Amino acid sequence: MNIHKSIFSLTLILVSVAVYAQDLIVPVEGDSIQCYITKVKRDSIYYKTKSISGVIISSAINYKEVKSFDYNYYKIYDTIVEDNEKNSKNLYIDFAPGLGWSHRLGKLDPSFSKSDEKEYRNGIYFRGRLGVFIKKKISAGLFYNFHKTESRLPNLAGGVNSYVKIIFLAPYFSAQTKPINNNLSFSGTIALGKLTYKETVLSFSSFGGSSFNINESTLGLNIGTSMLLLFSEISNLSIDFNLISGKVKNGEILDDSGSSIGTFEEESASSFSIGLSFRVLF
Repeated sequence: MNIHKSIFSLTLILVSVAVYAQDLIVPVEGDSIQCYITKVKRDSIYYKTKSISGVIISSAINYKEVKSFDYNYYKIYDTIVEDNEKNSKNLYIDFAPGLGWSHRLGKLDPSFSKSDEKEYRNGIYFRGRLGVFIKKKISAGLFYNFHKTESRLPNLAGGVNSYVKIIFLAPYFSAQTKPINNNLSFSGTIALGKLTYKETVLSFSSFGGSSFNINESTLGLNIGTSMLLLFSEISNLSIDFNLISGKVKNGEILDDSGSSIGTFEEESASSFSIGLSFRVLF
């Protein structure tokens, strides 16, 4: 009698283990059923499952009510996940070049008219990022941003051409959200480093011309966010929004020979940009 009880108990244990993580039935409506499929007939699928209280229940579902079913689903799934985790890399090289429209922020010389000011503020940017991507969630490395504007301001006597370059070079830190439907993700970036403001002004008239230069640096801060369109696990296209903030104070104005011809109190090196970048992981 004891032998029969032992065999019966062992059978229950084995069935319980099999039921706990074996097959999967996906109904047309309702939640998926994690179960042990005992037999499949023309009109029904018969299965055993475990209730919340631990009792093993035998049941059946009409074949027409079943969207799909899989044998050994959870065993196969766990194996795939384990293999992917073993084979996946933890570190990637993160390379992301980009370009777009850039708008210079801050106060300008009040002598600029509204039309001249618009040309003076709007330009283009080129951006590059090179770093290390850790487990496809966090990246850190070197961030480079180059803003450029050109403006030509004619007047009765001649005109003034201005060429502005704002260069930002800094270490960065970035974090990325989990993918949404494997197609979309979001990321945020912050960088703190060297912000260089360069401006060359050429003044010309029928009597001749002259020029002066500004080349000063300060501490700059970049805050950015991106919407990533995921092409694959190692490449994506992103729409970038970036704000670079910084002011150059008490700089010198130089002539062509490099001699100081004056000073300025403050010049804004801040900019806001919208553009695209393409990222590749190696």
